[in-house]
Amino acid sequence: MIKYIDKKDIIVVTNGLNHIDSLIEKDINAYILGGKVKAKTKAVIGLDTLNSLQKFRFDKVFIGVNGIHTEYGLTTPDSEEAILKEKAISLSRDAFVLADESKFGEVNFVKITELNRVTIITNAKTEDYDIYAEKTKIKVVEEQ
Repeated sequence: MIKYIDKKDIIVVTNGLNHIDSLIEKDINAYILGGKVKAKTKAVIGLDTLNSLQKFRFDKVFIGVNGIHTEYGLTTPDSEEAILKEKAISLSRDAFVLADESKFGEVNFVKITELNRVTIITNAKTEDYDIYAEKTKIKVVEEQ
């Protein structure tokens, strides 16, 4: 998503170590949350991260998820990441999920939140698109 940001007068808060270099290269003001680094995903997680996150308020939040399901909502395999994502959603005016079509119909170990709390941005209409569209807003964007 960072490559599509064309504004300079924004502030980004992230727990993703992989995102910092791209933000700096685009001259975007960025904060990284403190805490324990999860080696597999290079995401910062844990209680220290949650405490850092809680002081912010967001106009918009963009998160990734591992599963999007009509009954079980948004899910991820990691409970610490689920807590952070749910908190970020609760601190934001508008919440968006960035997910490709492979995430639809999937259920993972920990629930983040219900579908109706977010707008989903995806790359293609899924087989059950109409069912998802009844529960939340979905925007299909083809990669440029």
